[in-house]
Amino acid sequence: METIYGWNRPAPEAMKMALAAANKAVELDRKNEWSLSVLGLCKYFTKQLPETEDLYRRAIAINSNHAGGLGVLGRVLVWRHKFDEAEDLLNQSLRLSPRDAFACFHICNLGFSAFFRSDPANALLYAERADGDYPNNPVPLRLMAGSLGLLGRLDEAREVLNKLTLLAPGMTISLTSNAVFSGLQEDIELYSEDLRRAGMPE
Repeated sequence: METIYGWNRPAPEAMKMALAAANKAVELDRKNEWSLSVLGLCKYFTKQLPETEDLYRRAIAINSNHAGGLGVLGRVLVWRHKFDEAEDLLNQSLRLSPRDAFACFHICNLGFSAFFRSDPANALLYAERADGDYPNNPVPLRLMAGSLGLLGRLDEAREVLNKLTLLAPGMTISLTSNAVFSGLQEDIELYSEDLRRAGMPE
């Protein structure tokens, strides 16, 4: 997370080591959902989404109750615009593990699914839910600001950005767009433009 938002320098050597270890784990046991998941996560953070999707589908085929795997796969499918399946998987993950440490992100990813479906009203509801359950997390606030920007509620969007700035000083559109994992320019432009409307600096 720190690397994505520019809080730390990228660590290519660390990722290289992580990939090597994860590949070795999968070689040793190709039917272990955790080995597949860790390798999938390495692929995700290097934005290799097709490979990530494949690895998590294999993990879930081994254990259909793998709540974390369902959540990450749902997130990947949002970025790949497979919205219906993504939402189903994210909701499954939340039902299986409602107190999961990553539940905030699963709720936000339901919101991003709505956002990229051009449904900012529902995206805002998910952002408010995540912020209420998990205060002081910047991700719901980013989604909230973007949704309010798309809805044209700019005064409210600026209030949210003020709160976000206190939590994550130095947050900019450039840094935030790095967290749009779809690789689709239209997604990056849509999200960036709505944050720009809300008043986030470049």
